[in-house]
Amino acid sequence: MAAVLGALAFSSAAAARPVDASVVWKPKASLAEPLSRCHDGACVIRIMQRGGASKRAIWFSTTIASLGVAGEGYADKFMHYGPVDFIRVFRPHQGMEGMMSMLFVNGGPLIVDGSDWSRLQVINLMQSPVYRRIKASYPNADVWVTAEYAGQRKTSAGQTFLVRYPLLNGCHACDYLGSVTYGINFSRDGLFTGATLADVHVGQ
Repeated sequence: MAAVLGALAFSSAAAARPVDASVVWKPKASLAEPLSRCHDGACVIRIMQRGGASKRAIWFSTTIASLGVAGEGYADKFMHYGPVDFIRVFRPHQGMEGMMSMLFVNGGPLIVDGSDWSRLQVINLMQSPVYRRIKASYPNADVWVTAEYAGQRKTSAGQTFLVRYPLLNGCHACDYLGSVTYGINFSRDGLFTGATLADVHVGQ
């Protein structure tokens, strides 16, 4: 999972307003198979145009594709919290079931990729007693990089968005051991302050 965490330098008039629900696209079921064959952003954009996506939705997909944020896909969900909001990006070229990326928008930087594994993997999981116990029993236990959004909470420091990953016994098809949840943290004025380990959970 290679994604870039950073600011988007927008030059179009579309960027003058905050990212909001207008960037979401809900394709018809008949477009699922053509989308799954796409291997670049240009292909996704062409199908979006044919499928009646709005200008804002196309602008958003074009922007994240050109800057390498969350791969090539489209926004399929928006949740407003303020000051920082959540967008889920569906990446259809990752097989028929696709893959989701989680973006946190309207803060500083304007877009932060919560699915950026290169940033999360440097967090030392051995700081968690629960993880140490799991590792002692299952030496091959490892985080599988397929993330899901686990919600948002307000803190005295600002906002924390939770991103959860499955903990598997060595491979994608191996036993599910639990989950690891990371916090993507923002200050009260929406500035990104880093990622932290939020929780390690045993079992479902």
